[in-house]
Amino acid sequence: MHFLFLVLTLPLFSGANSPIDSLLSELDITLKLEQQYTANKLSYITKLKQELDLGKKGVEEMYFRYRNLAEEYKTLMSDSSLHYAVLASSMAERTGNP
Repeated sequence: MHFLFLVLTLPLFSGANSPIDSLLSELDITLKLEQQYTANKLSYITKLKQELDLGKKGVEEMYFRYRNLAEEYKTLMSDSSLHYAVLASSMAERTGNP
């Protein structure tokens, strides 16, 4: 049984141009760029947070800004995402649209 499995799957793993080699190469590149992706995400989040501090905003605008921050943090820091989602919910309740 193991021999049959090996014989059937051998073509998938042989050769330098196999689809698996291509996918592994792409994965390697993505992993090498992880720090850059994270830095870009944090830079964008910092920009969004700075926009919170710019002058007076209406409740509706604050809702959208908090919601955007919650979305951006979702894949990076779940606790921060939850924090901004709660703030967005609070703003939504203040507008009467929970």
